[in-house]
Amino acid sequence: YAKFRIVANEYTLEFNIENVAEKIENQTIEHGKLATEPTITITEPDNAQVGYTYTFDGWYTDKSYTTKYDFNTPVLENRTLYARFTATPIDYTVQVNESTNGTITSNETTGHYGDEITLTITPDAHFELDTLMINGTNVAEQVANGTYKFNLTENTTIEGTFKAIEYTVTFMDGENEIAIVTTTIEKGYKVELPASDKEGYRFDGWFTDNGEEFTENTVVSENMTVTAKYVKIGIPVITLNGEAEITIDVNEGTYTELGAKAETYDGKELIVTDITGEVDTTTVGTYIIRYNVTDNEAEDMSLSENL
Repeated sequence: YAKFRIVANEYTLEFNIENVAEKIENQTIEHGKLATEPTITITEPDNAQVGYTYTFDGWYTDKSYTTKYDFNTPVLENRTLYARFTATPIDYTVQVNESTNGTITSNETTGHYGDEITLTITPDAHFELDTLMINGTNVAEQVANGTYKFNLTENTTIEGTFKAIEYTVTFMDGENEIAIVTTTIEKGYKVELPASDKEGYRFDGWFTDNGEEFTENTVVSENMTVTAKYVKIGIPVITLNGEAEITIDVNEGTYTELGAKAETYDGKELIVTDITGEVDTTTVGTYIIRYNVTDNEAEDMSLSENL
């Protein structure tokens, strides 16, 4: 008699995990038996994209991941199963802390990796941005026209500080720099004026390039230069219209006042109206007629005529 032994067919179940260094051992399954679902310790594939979390979704019978394999189904043939991971974008937060003397706003409060975030920086009047900290890094120098843009890569905290705008006033005396004075909103954007003098001249004030006078009450709104103005000091000149000495005979002559003319040191005519002294032609004696004049610079000059 012939003896036959019936042996069940065996099939290979291959587990394929693309882009993962770790491998799952194949399983050899008898015909009609069930495969054992392998334990997955991998959290993400090797080609995982930054900014995503990955979840193992199971084993599929095709590379397109259209049909999920049921491990309660008897194995009837050789198979290759494909592991699938699903990616979920991470939600990152954008937190802008409150600041004083200005505001900072973001176009988004949450976003995904690579999203462009636009910050709008608005200082209060008379203030300017001092620091703009993005997760501890100061990017204030990169702010342009009140905006700063960056791509989101993590949860982000934004802090900003503002400082009072400081203006500088440079005081010049000709080509010489007298003083440089700074001012801020705390000082009302006003400055204390330095003293200035020049021999032979009277100080007439500080003036801007366009000729406007600059005083201690001038409100500064930009960096500027002011220049000292002086008026030359000179003594008026008086010229008698007659002789400086006149002789008149008693009871025979008469005295006629001829007056005098005057002009400033730079040739401007002055009117002599201050004439003092009297002449008595009936009494012998010496008489003095005095002519006085004062110019607009309060400089005095006097001249006398002897009779």
